[in-house]
Amino acid sequence: MELRQLRYFVTVAQERHFGRAAHALHLATPSLSQQIRALERELQVVLLERGPRGVELTPAGEVLLEHARVLLGRAEHAREAVHSAVPGTCRVALRLAPGVPGAIGSTLRGLGVLAPEVEVDAAVSHDRDAVAAVQQDRADAAVVWGGEDSHGLAVRTLCRIPVRIVVPPGHRLALANPVPVARVAEEETVLYPSYLASALRQRWTGDLSPHGHRVRVRRMSDPAAEGPAALFRAVRAGRGVALVTTSQETDFAGALVVVRPLIPPLDIALHLVWREPPEAALHRLIAHLVTACAGRVIAQSSTRDSTQSSNGYAR
Repeated sequence: MELRQLRYFVTVAQERHFGRAAHALHLATPSLSQQIRALERELQVVLLERGPRGVELTPAGEVLLEHARVLLGRAEHAREAVHSAVPGTCRVALRLAPGVPGAIGSTLRGLGVLAPEVEVDAAVSHDRDAVAAVQQDRADAAVVWGGEDSHGLAVRTLCRIPVRIVVPPGHRLALANPVPVARVAEEETVLYPSYLASALRQRWTGDLSPHGHRVRVRRMSDPAAEGPAALFRAVRAGRGVALVTTSQETDFAGALVVVRPLIPPLDIALHLVWREPPEAALHRLIAHLVTACAGRVIAQSSTRDSTQSSNGYAR
């Protein structure tokens, strides 16, 4: 087995879809499929059950996934150790849950000047994998949405970010400003599947349950294949409403949806998780993120209420 093949396999296992995995790896889908089949032939087992809606891991695939993550983590640490042997350099591996780059993009861009001797390697992972990467020593720290299981890790709340509702033009809720949460609970909701953004999904359903409503979820036919683009097309087509964080409303040309604040306001925490005790470089990263995000609560009243371009992940 080659590390390259293991990395391909882990990506497919995380995405549950060859097309999305190929896009993430910058490969052609047929080439990725050939690499996975070659790995299966070498191991003489079937690792993935392929179906029209994606792929599922076989029992043998579940076992390989666990070991592959450990092996890839060790290989990454070996690479970091080699780099660290060069005087004056130190690498920190940071994992980010989906939507985090849009929520605190300016803070993350500041990591490039954290310190001359510290190099931060940031990458987006699904919520659960971001935490698991830290737990399994494949990453040094992760920024995830509040609600993820971070057993055995140190946790610090970086900030709380309000959310807003997204509806198509002409929708009855577009006339309300702000929109009562109880009325949102009456709507069908477009959500990403839990393996992509479990914490956001759990928070969304949890926020509505006190109002006595059962959340009616409509899953997208090709969930997250194109990220927020697919979500907003579904909203625009009238398939349901969605929620976005207020800091993710811009930089999505042509969305043509209506974004409104909620009452009572809903928000979600961003958590930084890491293993104790942090080494010097990680300690600098923690201090930088905590300081940069201190008091960073985006006021609902300061954001725009209009039909506009928007960006975000469903909760």
